Amino acid sequence: MKDHPRYQLLDKIASGSYATVYRGRDLELGREVAIKQIHEQFLADPQQLDRYWAEAQLLASFQHPNIVTIYDIVRERGWLILELMQSDLSKIAGRKQMPLESLKTTLAHGLRALKFLHAHGIVHGDIKPSNMMVDRRKRVKIGDFGLARRVSNEEGSLIKGTTKYMAPEVVSDEFGEVGPASDLYSLGFAAFELMCGENFEELFPGLNAFGRDRQMAWMMWHAAPDRRLPEIQRVLADVPDDLDRVIQKLTAKPQAQRYKTADEALSDLNIDIKLIKSGEESGETPGRARTGKGLDRRRMIYIGAFAFSVIASLAMLFMSGDPKPSGPGSTAAQAVKGVIRKVRVDDNVIVIDDENGVPEEISMGKKPSIKLDDGSGYIELRDLQPQDHVEIRYKGAEGNRTTIVTASRPAHSTGKIREVDPKDDKLTATLEADPHPQDVPMHVPSGAKLLLNRQKVALDGLAPGDRIEVTHIRDSKSRAARTVIQLDALRSTTDTGFVRDIPMRDGKPWLVLSHLRASLQFEFGGECRITINGELEEDGKKYTPADLKKGDRVQAAHDAFITSVSAARRSAFTGATLKRIDQSSREIFVQPDDVAALTLALDDNCEILRQEKKASIADLREGDVLDISYDPGSDDTPGMAHAIDARPQK
Repeated sequence: MKDHPRYQLLDKIASGSYATVYRGRDLELGREVAIKQIHEQFLADPQQLDRYWAEAQLLASFQHPNIVTIYDIVRERGWLILELMQSDLSKIAGRKQMPLESLKTTLAHGLRALKFLHAHGIVHGDIKPSNMMVDRRKRVKIGDFGLARRVSNEEGSLIKGTTKYMAPEVVSDEFGEVGPASDLYSLGFAAFELMCGENFEELFPGLNAFGRDRQMAWMMWHAAPDRRLPEIQRVLADVPDDLDRVIQKLTAKPQAQRYKTADEALSDLNIDIKLIKSGEESGETPGRARTGKGLDRRRMIYIGAFAFSVIASLAMLFMSGDPKPSGPGSTAAQAVKGVIRKVRVDDNVIVIDDENGVPEEISMGKKPSIKLDDGSGYIELRDLQPQDHVEIRYKGAEGNRTTIVTASRPAHSTGKIREVDPKDDKLTATLEADPHPQDVPMHVPSGAKLLLNRQKVALDGLAPGDRIEVTHIRDSKSRAARTVIQLDALRSTTDTGFVRDIPMRDGKPWLVLSHLRASLQFEFGGECRITINGELEEDGKKYTPADLKKGDRVQAAHDAFITSVSAARRSAFTGATLKRIDQSSREIFVQPDDVAALTLALDDNCEILRQEKKASIADLREGDVLDISYDPGSDDTPGMAHAIDARPQK
């Protein structure tokens, strides 16, 4: 690439799936700048370029001390020339704690930026530490507006944002519409992480259920109404009341419980706005974290305890059993249930989280009786393990009593569902085992985590034949049965629709389909088989997701990931209105939104769906809304329709 007459590239600052940012120099003004360069493969993509220049237009229209300034654009090279920032907050997020005064100032800076954006009808859509940048005056500025959109614009989806900081309504419409409150949630979530430091993810023990797929794990957490951040005072010490109150309210999942505006949150922060407006910092630089011991160290002490208590609280849902009546000589009143956190053999003590999630030290006495309930017999204290589920009882009088421990150890199995009985909260699964598979009855309590193709599901959403990975313990009511703690099911299915987009998320391709009124989204698997018009390859090269185009009509087979795609490449449009039907000639007259009305003949093998059910031309109705795949006609010959998805007009 030839040198630019005005801007000189110096070194790379950061790179993502969409663009790379360089430190550069403005030779005309003699100052350093940031140069954001769109990746070369997107320069030939009008849709991506439109998004890129839209970001430039947005930034250029803003002049605010807490929003990154754009100086210039160089269209022929795909460059945005931006204000050079010193750092961003991702350097400390999830690593070290930010000092509380710095955090309060950072939060105020972010709220001021959002106040300005929302007043201009803009939702940023991707507030996260890496987009919260620090300038040389220690001010935090919001940048990277690649996902920003006007509130009134219904095109696109903010699902492209980073899922760790994603508002619940972005994932599930049961939380309401995406809007300014979504940015407030993301800012509050980022502030909570900056406050906790390296121990933040210990508050989310269920994330590991998804293995390496943290994007999906965070989506599932934000979409679950019963999963919420803990009260700050339960996990962190010495947090000022105003900071506690503001972050807690920003991160409420129901929108009605959040602040309605950024200004409301600002007014609740006990901070000198004059200092914030001037850019002065009363504490340490936001981009640096304190490394010494003291207050920030003390703030960390409760997090690990809370993480264990979360696990314990969930575990208690699975340790069911009928209580036995208390009476003279009975030990039932003294029974304790919990999940082992730590075994201190030298002290003859175990530490458990009880049924309320409260840590408790329990002395085992001189000769405890400890038995695994899997039939393997008695074990010694040192054989107990963290995460074992225990029931502790005592026999004998005080001073001469014996500790009796029954332990259940979670097991992990794979297999298939054979039968589902939602009425009795049961299922039967054929589990893989040596030497032969075994049919095992399983109790499914209301607190069990059930997923189908990585989506939350109720028991009646599972079906015989689903492939499963299940974590379970022995059922307290039957030695032959198990109690489900978590079950991940996979089911192969096929969806049909028109390609709307092939976005990249964390470097992985996704397929977004227009399907009737819905938008379906799936991640491509590593071994996905793709055909276009029946062909696997072109010029000796196999088709990849990047070869699919907007408007292609596809059948996508998938479980948690897409395993195969069959695409038919023809002309297509969505949302056309059916004006007239001529059954004798098998012709329809349709009015698309953005082109002239046209007549289409139906191919003899035309596939017709109406409200997702197979149909014929006789089932179509004037006024129906159609998505159509077709071959164009000529001036005197109608086009030929090959596939129609129809639904009644709202």
